[in-house]
Amino acid sequence: MDFRQPIHSDHAKTLDSEGLRRQFLVDPVFVPGQLTLTYSQIDRIVVGGAMPLARRSASRPNSRRSLPSAHFSSDANSA
Repeated sequence: MDFRQPIHSDHAKTLDSEGLRRQFLVDPVFVPGQLTLTYSQIDRIVVGGAMPLARRSASRPNSRRSLPSAHFSSDANSA
């Protein structure tokens, strides 16, 4: 999981297009055969994508240590 730290709004105003991309663009989201997750402390959001290579169920990594949220950490069958 990629972690993004917030930046001050005054700093963001000084950035050019490339600087804004480095700070805020989440890329790539979809990578063949991988699950990608990016946690941003700005609004505390998680952006992710999954692109399985074959028709089978995709498994998620155990993210309990890095993201202790019941929504992401619990098994689907226990809900």
